[in-house]
Amino acid sequence: MSITASRVTRAVRPMALALVAFALLPACKSGASDAEIAATKTALHTINAAIDAYYVKMRELPNTLQDLVDGGSLEPAKLNDAWGRPFAYTLKGPRTFDLCSRGPDGDDAGDDVCASRER
Repeated sequence: MSITASRVTRAVRPMALALVAFALLPACKSGASDAEIAATKTALHTINAAIDAYYVKMRELPNTLQDLVDGGSLEPAKLNDAWGRPFAYTLKGPRTFDLCSRGPDGDDAGDDVCASRER
């Protein structure tokens, strides 16, 4: 049985395309991650603005992010980061808070996106 050049090309082409796609996969993944991080940072700024509005109106920081929704300062959909997980909001004092996304992996690893602030 003889193998023609056409048969070899047809057999090799899908493997070559698969190798190229596999090589490009990390670049595509990091691009999506960059967009998610940017979206999460934008959401943090939105929540910070809502916290400022709440503080001006109530003269205190909200106890929870739900207080912002209940007060009409924030839409419920804004309580989640780009990965669909709720932001972590912690009061540190009467005028200080931490606001964090747990990042793409959802835990307290080094990839968290945070905004700590004193009002």
